[in-house]
Amino acid sequence: MHEFNNCQHRDRFWNHDATAWNVPDGDRRYFSDEIASLDAVLIKRRDNYQLWSRRGDLLMAFYRYEEAILSYERALMLKPSLAEVWYHRGMALVQLGRHQEAIASFDEAITVNPTYQPAWLQRAIARCQLDDHEAAIADYDQAVLLDVKDAYAWQRRGSALFVLGRYEQAVASLDKALRLQPGCYEAWYARADSLYLLGRHDEAIASYRRMLILRPTYMGWIALGNYLQSLGHVQEAIDCLDRALELGQGIHADCCDLWHRRGQLLERLNQFDEAIASYDQAICLNPDFCVAWASRGMALFTLKRYEEAIASCDRTLHLSDNHYGAQFTRSSALFCLGHYHAAVSGFNHLLHNYPKDALVWRLRGKALLELDDYDQALVSYNYSIRFQPNSPEAWLERAVVLAHLDRMEAAIASCDRALRLQPHNPRGLHIRQLLVVNCAR
Repeated sequence: MHEFNNCQHRDRFWNHDATAWNVPDGDRRYFSDEIASLDAVLIKRRDNYQLWSRRGDLLMAFYRYEEAILSYERALMLKPSLAEVWYHRGMALVQLGRHQEAIASFDEAITVNPTYQPAWLQRAIARCQLDDHEAAIADYDQAVLLDVKDAYAWQRRGSALFVLGRYEQAVASLDKALRLQPGCYEAWYARADSLYLLGRHDEAIASYRRMLILRPTYMGWIALGNYLQSLGHVQEAIDCLDRALELGQGIHADCCDLWHRRGQLLERLNQFDEAIASYDQAICLNPDFCVAWASRGMALFTLKRYEEAIASCDRTLHLSDNHYGAQFTRSSALFCLGHYHAAVSGFNHLLHNYPKDALVWRLRGKALLELDDYDQALVSYNYSIRFQPNSPEAWLERAVVLAHLDRMEAAIASCDRALRLQPHNPRGLHIRQLLVVNCAR
């Protein structure tokens, strides 16, 4: 999910009312000269609250917030009933991150003029910064009551409702914002997230897409990709990651993570060659990206490119010597290549760290069976069944080991247990038939 920001038309707070705070670059020298002139005048006219207020506004334009606060305070000492000056002082405190003090300043503005809508709005925003969203919503309610056409207030209200998990109300508030300002990116974003959490998937996707038409951002494409992935729309999710990678390549440090995620999604479509190419891109960006090396090894194993899989796993284990996935894939690849002693060694290493892993015990048993070490193979299968008693494969392979040990009745019993779990297993039925014949001899 995202953090809610200001609507694009008011991405600087002082655009909210009719001050001169947002100074065009060409006018900066003029306003700098005006500050100097005011300073000269104030030497003789220190009791003029309007000049102190104007000086505060000009200082705000140059981000000199501490000085601006002092100027506003001089104006308020001379005339405390200036709602706008209390408000401007609060805005300077907001810029310094002093939200509690800002709230107190907005309180004064509202006390002086209860219909001064910007103070209600900015007090709500400051309260959100302090995670007091319930109180913020009460202020937003007053702000939209005083100015029902304030799209930004409706959007921020929706954001606060979203944080509190009141998603239906959030959507309603955001819809009002969008009716007033259809191009508000943040409102579409918050609406999409709210609809997603309400399970209204088609509407959520439409909102995400509308958001990306307005502003096709790196994080926006990732958000839509995440959402589509969660719905099982794998190819569409990949398309979103591709768009994000186009925007983020060479800019965002986490592009290697996106390439890795893309590879994993391609694997879900059984496109393993393409997945490996994605992992290669991730590794190119970060040669020490352990997880990408491991995923690459697993994909190569799936394609039966065992030697390459082992090499990729070796690189993973060089970076993280206890990486489960890499050790498992490497040991399995060694087994497939017929290197049974090495495979057993690898499975032993895994079992040292994961002694209750039923699958590893079973694969160890298979490797020992290939080495004709039936006693140790039986020990492995017994452990496998202890930790996963409902595995028909383990019971069936155990039956084969018991047959090699000439324990036919126990082998038939093990086979029967496998067939109870999987009654129509052709291999199980065939093995049992052979065991019964051998037992009768």
